[in-house]
Amino acid sequence: AAAAEVTHLSQRDAADIDEQLMGPLGFSVDQLMELAGLSVATAVAEVYKLSEHTRVLIICGPGNNGGDGLVAARHLYHFGYKPFVCYPKRTAKPLYSGLVTQLESLAIPFVPVEDLPQDLSGQYDIVIDAMFGFSFHGTPRPPFDDLIQMLVSLSVVGDSAKRPPIVSVDIPSGWHVEEGDVSGGGIKPDMLVSLTAPKLCAKKFTGPHHFLGGRFVPPPISSKYGLELPPYPGTSMCVRIGKVPSVDISSLRENYISPELLENQVMPNPFDQFRSWFDEAVTAGLREPNAMALTTVNKAGKPYDSLSLMFLSAYKTGY
Repeated sequence: AAAAEVTHLSQRDAADIDEQLMGPLGFSVDQLMELAGLSVATAVAEVYKLSEHTRVLIICGPGNNGGDGLVAARHLYHFGYKPFVCYPKRTAKPLYSGLVTQLESLAIPFVPVEDLPQDLSGQYDIVIDAMFGFSFHGTPRPPFDDLIQMLVSLSVVGDSAKRPPIVSVDIPSGWHVEEGDVSGGGIKPDMLVSLTAPKLCAKKFTGPHHFLGGRFVPPPISSKYGLELPPYPGTSMCVRIGKVPSVDISSLRENYISPELLENQVMPNPFDQFRSWFDEAVTAGLREPNAMALTTVNKAGKPYDSLSLMFLSAYKTGY
């Protein structure tokens, strides 16, 4: 769905919708949090494949946005990722303490703020910003002010391939809910996962991956607030907003058939490599990538047919 065609909510409308959901429409806060966290985890898994992005740091704030992050950490664990949680301001409320207990039962590490490296690039493959949501007002207080600056420093690294991508949950922490990154010096996430409906600040998001999560909006809410939301594909809990980032197919082709392709440039498992190439073709928007092949070679450099993979026909039918 094109971003311009999707409804964007003001802070007041977002709060009103939550009140309606948890009032006359019968939802509970823990139910909405579970759906939100699952949506975040599925969006992350759709873009950042497990074979290339295993270690995930989730930085959680003290409120509902942080709760979404705790839920996402649990689901990412069950998806096969290795989550690490930084949760500096815990609350004694049963909902949140229960989420912490669930993560502890999975032996998911909780990382104190003081143990985080100033440069996160060496220890984590993805960083999820779940500090503050649409109800936040004012200026972030310690330690979240420093955590936000840590992500700001990370997001200004020019070469995105040399740093972990940043995923923000609903609102990039530190942004104004409606006006966005007012100062221009805030977090610049690579992915934004809007929840229920995008907030007005999402119009200022310029990263490559914008997803909507929260497949639960009932017709009375859509009708009352005039929501125009994209349809969710199949049984997915998330849907992409806007265009798929472009990939230069010609450069990919040159890289893959070049005699300079070295052993350390490919994955040890050829099935993982084949899947990675396939995903890049799909991300590039190819309707029918119809000529992909992968084979091993012997010491003389000649094809060795004990392992040969070929993909033909449309990717809708698999390979």
